[in-house]
Amino acid sequence: MVTTPALLYLLVPQSGIQYGSASPLLLTGLGRSDVTAFASGPAGTWTRVLAPWLGAPLAFGRAGAPGADGMPSVGQLLTDYGLPALPPLSALFGIAGHASGRSLSPRLHNAALRELRLPALYLPFQVDTFPRFWRWANGFGALARLPLRGLTVTAPHKQSAVEVADIVGPQALRCGAANVLWLDAGRWRAATTDAAAVLRILARAGVDPSGHRAAVIGCGSTGQAVALALLQAGARVTLVNRGHARGREASSRLGVPYVPLSRFSPAGHAVLVHATPLAERQPFPVAAVDRGAAVLEMVYRDPPTALMSATRARGLIGIDGWDVLRVEVSEQFQLLTGHPFPDELPLRSLCFSQVECADAHDLTEPGESPPAQSPIQPTSGATP
Repeated sequence: MVTTPALLYLLVPQSGIQYGSASPLLLTGLGRSDVTAFASGPAGTWTRVLAPWLGAPLAFGRAGAPGADGMPSVGQLLTDYGLPALPPLSALFGIAGHASGRSLSPRLHNAALRELRLPALYLPFQVDTFPRFWRWANGFGALARLPLRGLTVTAPHKQSAVEVADIVGPQALRCGAANVLWLDAGRWRAATTDAAAVLRILARAGVDPSGHRAAVIGCGSTGQAVALALLQAGARVTLVNRGHARGREASSRLGVPYVPLSRFSPAGHAVLVHATPLAERQPFPVAAVDRGAAVLEMVYRDPPTALMSATRARGLIGIDGWDVLRVEVSEQFQLLTGHPFPDELPLRSLCFSQVECADAHDLTEPGESPPAQSPIQPTSGATP
């Protein structure tokens, strides 16, 4: 770079095991306005987004769907992260998971941060080993002067979120899993928002689980949190799972009966909660569900899942994951930032404001011929 004159320089190292930390730190150390640096690969997606705040003159995005190489789409850069504007930035939030680059959480949380004019950015962190990521994230925040203030956490890292926290909420402690971590007066707190979301959504639909039989299909961390909430609300809960080992372990942890999915009948249950990723087919026969029963699922898709389509076709109470998503995001945003999620932000129009969004939340892959790469030149209203 010293010996070869150029208008712009582009540095793209492999992200490796350090979550792409080299590129943004390089930008902060160079102090040059002619260098764009980010890490390649899905683990480096967040570096592509953050680079303009650290001095990079350009951000690159695909003209169509996001790329398998970690490059976000132009639509994501505009809608999820607010580029090309660069408002002041003093803290970072994010989602830590296996496929975080395709999550809708950055779009929703960043829209709320912009609406409230909070100097923070919510980024997608693809994580393989959570303890290693946790050490790195806190170290990077100190070096870049952009401290990490909180995370939403997806499977399979929810147990690790409990382990790294200083203070764990009672429901997360009993389930052994948390989906949100936030810094509070210098101490890290962990909690699960799944329980509150389900009870609030059922109440809105006029469903009181107290004294009724309820079944939770799926015994992962989400299913266990939901089962615990229903149990504490007075329901008689049965756990249902395809894998016997996890089903028995969850049954022992929560003290409720377990039935293998192959032997489960939805008949006789007033509340049925689907807490697995299955979307293409019904996890149980909706034709056998009692009239007047409520079916709630944690999966959100558009068009609706097979389960939700069949539930509504029968005229049953059907609550899909979009309703749960809004409550979950609101609960998590409040914990992360200390501010309520703005009510005026419409969830569905945010999620589908770009044509590509259905692909993004369905985790579809781009075609064999990748769309063209388009640079965006950021504009700054203040120096970060």
